[in-house]
Amino acid sequence: MSTIRDLIEEPAFTEQVAGLGDTKRLDEALSALSWALSSNATCYPVMPSFKRLRVAKTVARGDVPALRVLFTIENDADKCAVHLHWIEPYEEETAGD
Repeated sequence: MSTIRDLIEEPAFTEQVAGLGDTKRLDEALSALSWALSSNATCYPVMPSFKRLRVAKTVARGDVPALRVLFTIENDADKCAVHLHWIEPYEEETAGD
């Protein structure tokens, strides 16, 4: 069974989300991503050359671009949390790239 973790938005993450615009579809994408990270953050890969930094990606949907989120997981006796550090649009790779 997976652990439900608190999500903690770091200041840079919060600023970047505000810069992405305000659309219902963006809210839906972020809500789905938040659930995935709070319920199963360990399924996302650690970035090469980093010990703890992980990356989650979404796919583009309508007016919402594909998004990449960088985060770390905090596990200790007092707290289980996901720290959201960075979010940015990115170009999705297509087959053959």
